Amino acid sequence: GRICDPSVAAPSAEPRSDKGAMLPAAPAPAAPAAQAQQVAPVAVAQAPAAQTPAEKPPRATVETKLIDGKAIAADVRAELKEMSDQLEKDYGVRPGLAVILVGQRKDSQSYVRNKKRAAAEANFHTVDVDLPETVSQEDLLKEVQALNDDPKVHAILVQLPLPKHIDEAEVLKAIRVDKDADGFSALNIGNLCLRGGDPPMAVPCTPAGCIELLQRSGVAVAGKNAVVIGR
Repeated sequence: GRICDPSVAAPSAEPRSDKGAMLPAAPAPAAPAAQAQQVAPVAVAQAPAAQTPAEKPPRATVETKLIDGKAIAADVRAELKEMSDQLEKDYGVRPGLAVILVGQRKDSQSYVRNKKRAAAEANFHTVDVDLPETVSQEDLLKEVQALNDDPKVHAILVQLPLPKHIDEAEVLKAIRVDKDADGFSALNIGNLCLRGGDPPMAVPCTPAGCIELLQRSGVAVAGKNAVVIGR
């Protein structure tokens, strides 16, 4: 009956002496060493691992070579002058270049001036045909035909672009294949693309100039990757 009666206090759990005096409580037993060692690994395992930056691969070194285009161009013009002088001496013929300029575009005028200057340095015979912006396609084609028939003209160059009312393809097609200075005719382009067969009578000047620069600089291009910047 005493166990179920809440009014009766439960026996004290505090230790007492045989005379009834209360003794001081014993200190709580220390955790076993093995249990203490199990806590630290758990805390370490939960912490994120420190990220070490990936090592960058060593940067490859690239050997570069500066090509002096102006110096090489001067050499080419000097060589052409020697051949032109020899041709005139042996056969009384000077290479003839005709340039047709339509309109007043500043960039086209500057380009034509540079061509004429280079032709003069090489002792070429030059013919200038300057036409107004409003020239008709029919009149322009007549000028082209007149140059086709001129025996002193061996190459014809029509400066592009032409005014919008003129069909550029028709004008370029009217130039004789053997006088196609830019190499734009269908026959010259076709022969350029073929492997073997007849070589083109003329090739586009910009890629031809790039190849000339590389060859004269001793650069081997076979198997190389080419990067064109700025186009």
